[in-house]
Amino acid sequence: MKIRNLGWLQIILLLIGVVFSGWTLYGESSGKFWLQLCFYGFLMFLISWLIAIYVLWIRNKRWQLIWQKRLIEILSVGAVFSVVNFGLSACNFYNRRFCAPTCRVGLNSPFASPCFYGAVIFLISLWVAIKLYKRLKKAQ
Repeated sequence: MKIRNLGWLQIILLLIGVVFSGWTLYGESSGKFWLQLCFYGFLMFLISWLIAIYVLWIRNKRWQLIWQKRLIEILSVGAVFSVVNFGLSACNFYNRRFCAPTCRVGLNSPFASPCFYGAVIFLISLWVAIKLYKRLKKAQ
């Protein structure tokens, strides 16, 4: 796949993450939205999406490589955040403990939770970002 196509795939994946996490945050609206874990996932997706747009449009190859590496770092943090969050929710669900901050009432499985889908989107986006970084480094 060409570098430009990988860049567009990266932008589309991160836009899906922004829309998904924003929709989830909107659905769980409360007075203090910044206390919700989905809010921080939304912020990471939004920042990552903006950086991905910048990486695609910048013409300086050196800066493109630097910003792509920063994007990988942000996506790594987001992936760890979402996987740990999902893991805690799944652990609490299967041990029938108290409901974690990510639990939704009426879920029959933690694999139906927004944290699971957010983790999948973060991990796929991270994989594409690493692949794009390697291609950019090779082209330089």
